[in-house]
Amino acid sequence: MCPRRRSPRALGGTLAIAVCIAPFTALAPVMAIQVFQLDAGATSVLVTAQGVGSLVAALGAGALADRMGKARLLEVGLLLIGPTAAAYWLSPSLPVAAVAVMALGALYMLTLTGLSALCLARVSTEFQARIASLSTMLLFVGFTVGVWVQGALGDRWGIRWVTASAALGFFVLAVLRRALRSRGFAAFEV
Repeated sequence: MCPRRRSPRALGGTLAIAVCIAPFTALAPVMAIQVFQLDAGATSVLVTAQGVGSLVAALGAGALADRMGKARLLEVGLLLIGPTAAAYWLSPSLPVAAVAVMALGALYMLTLTGLSALCLARVSTEFQARIASLSTMLLFVGFTVGVWVQGALGDRWGIRWVTASAALGFFVLAVLRRALRSRGFAAFEV
């Protein structure tokens, strides 16, 4: 199977998450120090909460995939990650932000691993290393661009507005993808 036929959707999803959603990890100090006007300890709270969410998702992903199906789990993750990221960026206090970023960390882990699995399952074994490398490159390049653009625009227009807009923009893309495809996310079944 040619890698061009099946993986672009998943690779595009990876790039979109990297640009629109992933900067939350690098911008945690901005949220803690600039938005909440707290010290570095607040940054630790946010980073720890994100890590706990990711760990819980990693431990529970197999059971969730068995129960819901891989495609349905990925669909739910893709539809929820945008609003969850927006809720994090619009959180009124550190405790609310910690809960939101915990959920965001879980969804981030589930969607990226789901998209990665989808990329690799859709290509022959001789292309899997190349696709994995391409997926990783898109993630890191997209993340770098996302952090730089959202940070720069956030300095100008306010970090909450910029990052929440990017997250909601991703949500709109996910909803459009779901609505405009006759089978929705069914093509994501591995």
